[in-house]
Amino acid sequence: MYTTPLMYVRDGDDHIIAASNGGASHDPGWWPNLRAHPHTSIEVGGRALPVMAERLDVVERNRLWLTKRYAGYAEYERMANRAIAVIRLHPTA
Repeated sequence: MYTTPLMYVRDGDDHIIAASNGGASHDPGWWPNLRAHPHTSIEVGGRALPVMAERLDVVERNRLWLTKRYAGYAEYERMANRAIAVIRLHPTA
């Protein structure tokens, strides 16, 4: 099991993360693993939470895309020259 610290934003009970990889031209290593195994857990505030990961469709991505809150993500996407995946982590318990 691996732990990767990530920034997130909340959307109700869900956590929204981005596979930005700091603006690299390729996805971060955790993203293919999460796609293959979407049932996982996150740790928030020292508490483990079981979640199901789901890549957002275009409409939801545009609504929640992190550039609305953190301008640096627009630069990441420009540098990466790819659409950065935005993922919803929905609690399962």
